[in-house]
Amino acid sequence: MERTHIIILNWNGGNDTWKCVQSVSMLPHVRISIVDNASTDDSVHFLKLQLAAAGIVYEIVAADKVDAQVESTALVSIVLSRENLGFAKGVNLVLRPLLERGSAEFVWLLNNDAIAAPGTLSPLISAMKEDSRVAFAGSVIMDAQRRGEVQCFGVRYYKWLGVGKMLFKGRDWSSISAEEKAGTKPDFQHGASLLVRMAAIRQIGLLDERFFLYSEEHDWQYRGIRLGMKNVSVAASKVYHLGSMSTARSKHLFYYYYSSSSVLFARKHHPGAIATIATLMLILITIIRTRLHPKSMRWALKGIREAWSIAL
Repeated sequence: MERTHIIILNWNGGNDTWKCVQSVSMLPHVRISIVDNASTDDSVHFLKLQLAAAGIVYEIVAADKVDAQVESTALVSIVLSRENLGFAKGVNLVLRPLLERGSAEFVWLLNNDAIAAPGTLSPLISAMKEDSRVAFAGSVIMDAQRRGEVQCFGVRYYKWLGVGKMLFKGRDWSSISAEEKAGTKPDFQHGASLLVRMAAIRQIGLLDERFFLYSEEHDWQYRGIRLGMKNVSVAASKVYHLGSMSTARSKHLFYYYYSSSSVLFARKHHPGAIATIATLMLILITIIRTRLHPKSMRWALKGIREAWSIAL
């Protein structure tokens, strides 16, 4: 019986995606959907070879045929999109039929450059079972290169600045006390490893597809909190994450998508005065971060301008 449906998005990262799949493929009561966002490399061919060599039953599904995929007996489905849909729209491609068919209790979003440590999923499910109000449970996001170092244990959001701060970033996990871990109260969980209750999604709705990259999980959780739901960081659940691989080779795109999504979130959820101040502060923060690098600044401002033009 499928209990958890794992969704992994791939874009020109077949090797990372395969490592991610390997880390969760032996879990009981799961199925895995890999959404390929129109990769231009040999990702799909590589994944097919690796899955076949490992004896994992898989299928190839066209994006317009995903409705049938939820009834499949294959452990892994590779969903082929003809265009890069971004994160929210790519995830929704699989979520929508899952909701309609009611074929899973949880959905687990995993970044393709994240590797789940053994025993990662069970504590997330336990957190859901212990409190019916918990709609989102996040893992400790550890650095894949510096294995003892934390990337993120939840995120705190500063609405007047228009930015979030990843909690415990850069700290050694073993040096953080149990009391400090337990006392962490993030505003939202990082999307690199996020378990979501399907019943909650039926109330909240799908991811907002206006967020192409970044802030989509914050928007989702914020909407849930407004309905009385909760998100929790689970210290016993751990993934190792490379981080920002989709924009790592094109830093200007990071500033474009981050700025655009930050402003869109502020406009969507806060009064106009706060959104305006957050935009101005975001520009100042971007100037500091980029040291006025011309290309990065140009793309950041482009993202901000476009975010203000989106109809709400």
